[in-house]
Amino acid sequence: MKKFLVIFLCSLINYCGGTEEAPSASEIINETEEQEIQEQETPEQEIEISTNPFTDKDPNLADCLKRVFGEERYLELQNERPTPEEEQRIGECFGGPESGGQQPPGQGQQPPGQGQQPNNMNPFLDTDPMMVDCLKRVFGEERYLELQNERPTPEEEQRIGECFGAPGSGGLGSETQNDDEFCKLDPDAPQCGGEYLGYRLDMKLRGYTSGVCSYTAIVLEPPRLGVEANTGGVIADPSAVELPDGRIRLYIFAEGQGVRSAISNDGINFTDEPGIRVKEGDAGQPRVLLTEDGRYRLFTTRGKEIVSYLSDNGLDFSYEKKIIEATQLGLTSLSSPAIIKLPNSGYRMYVSDLPTPGGDVGGYKIVSAYSDDMLNWTPDPGIRIGKGSEYLDYSAEHPSPVFNPDGSIRLYFGHFPDQGENSLKAEIGMNKTLDGLHYSESEDGLTFKETVWTGFIFGNDPDVLTLSNGSKFVYFGDRDDTLGSYIKLGTCP
Repeated sequence: MKKFLVIFLCSLINYCGGTEEAPSASEIINETEEQEIQEQETPEQEIEISTNPFTDKDPNLADCLKRVFGEERYLELQNERPTPEEEQRIGECFGGPESGGQQPPGQGQQPPGQGQQPNNMNPFLDTDPMMVDCLKRVFGEERYLELQNERPTPEEEQRIGECFGAPGSGGLGSETQNDDEFCKLDPDAPQCGGEYLGYRLDMKLRGYTSGVCSYTAIVLEPPRLGVEANTGGVIADPSAVELPDGRIRLYIFAEGQGVRSAISNDGINFTDEPGIRVKEGDAGQPRVLLTEDGRYRLFTTRGKEIVSYLSDNGLDFSYEKKIIEATQLGLTSLSSPAIIKLPNSGYRMYVSDLPTPGGDVGGYKIVSAYSDDMLNWTPDPGIRIGKGSEYLDYSAEHPSPVFNPDGSIRLYFGHFPDQGENSLKAEIGMNKTLDGLHYSESEDGLTFKETVWTGFIFGNDPDVLTLSNGSKFVYFGDRDDTLGSYIKLGTCP
């Protein structure tokens, strides 16, 4: 941890534009070495490792550098100096591109006292909303504004590190955490015996986590699948299927094309599959299930109705029939239908009304229907979650069900209340945002009484895949206003 603190302090000196009296990066390293020798016996080579990230033994850093440079170049850079362009790319593994990057000491850094660094080296001037929110949480609104124009104290410099990854992760944006250290910073979090869901920032994966659920990876983002990057393009509405050979196929809506797919051996690293499964206009938000005879049935919204397509190989789909209309379910619009096979017989579909880009926020509800054959559906009476529900009268959209080991159903959904609307954060007396991805559990799949916030802010359009080995993958959508919409993978207990 201390070797990453050295790197982090060097970056702080640069963004604050240190004076001639400010210590140099080498002086900070020397002081840290002396302290470490006094505190404990540390081999000299352990200190030297911190100056070359490619020989660092931290597994999170190694994985990131291999991803950025490739395995072969990663090994070469253990014994040679990187090019100036590569020095810049190293910064991606020290806080992420949106944070301005944290360069390792001694590699291309401007010495202190040689002019003020650009504004984007000061995190208090960073416009990324996640960084802004985190810094305001740590320092308070008033001090946050003051630190846009003055240098933080040494104690405040330490606290800035909370917004460059989870405590104990070395500022790498990793989900690896040390709960003892985290609880010193956020003692009221649930894993520390507190009453509210604390959260922390993961810069590499562009999101928050509360400790209830964890990010695993960003699996698909522009410019994948023919969707241009930095144009606000959409890759959304994931639906995952485990194939007979153990591979995972992910069906996704790609703006301007329709339903596309990608294939993976591990559910994390996907390869785009050529071709369009169902073209835009004929299909919107896909949900794919395996039939009992081994074929693939794709359910999707088409206007204010749900229709189905059928395929023998999961790639070439033919139109089958109209399944149900929004008015039959008491809705005016439709999200993607989420269907689960019941233990004894039959199927249950969960569906909500559909939020639209630029449309109203909040006020949505989840309803359900039952079928014996996956094709003919009868609406269930009542509302599962949302306005009119007996227990959870909160806005809920884009449901996705999964079975718990005890046979109960866990229903994931997006919760984005309008201002003044009943909100889940008000229910548990919190002053922190609880927008994002939630889940609720039910013994009969119809009555949902309590809810849990996953910690995924902005997360929506979830699809939960239970693998043959019992593992559960939660795929869901997130959005960057510049890059566009993309797909993340998370895990929940």
